[in-house]
Amino acid sequence: MQGGQTPDERRRTHFTPRQQQILELVAAGYSDKQIASKLRVSPRTVQSHLDRFFIEHGIHKRAAAVALLPLLKEGQAQNAARPEGR
Repeated sequence: MQGGQTPDERRRTHFTPRQQQILELVAAGYSDKQIASKLRVSPRTVQSHLDRFFIEHGIHKRAAAVALLPLLKEGQAQNAARPEGR
């Protein structure tokens, strides 16, 4: 267990920069189609990012993803503060 987190805990606090962008837009009330237009990708691409995020974090609803966003950002900040390789 490195840095006080198990691999499962690290996975639960991880998201890609694109997932973060999408989740922030979801939190702001944008639809998949609006997010796709804003990010210049297809709505299916937006849905694929969300689907992967839902699977990785064991959630099933957009509201749950939005609720996780502050915790994920906190986890990212903690991970960034750790030295490389730890």
